[in-house]
Amino acid sequence: MKVNVEINNEDYKNANEILEYFNLDMNIYLNLAIKQLIINKGIPFEIKMNTNNNQKENIENKPVEDNNSLFDMLDS
Repeated sequence: MKVNVEINNEDYKNANEILEYFNLDMNIYLNLAIKQLIINKGIPFEIKMNTNNNQKENIENKPVEDNNSLFDMLDS
């Protein structure tokens, strides 16, 4: 099955540099990540709330609203 994904240009470039080190390409990596998702029956890495002490709003009970906010949390 073929799947199209959108990836931030900078993230794509950085990821490819890392993958080249391991002699992998994006297709192989994505297949590895999907296999790990299935094996773990969940996301194969930890996702945490942004707990930056400088934030004014209380995010303790704030859910992830969409994929973009999830990626923002991963980038911080």
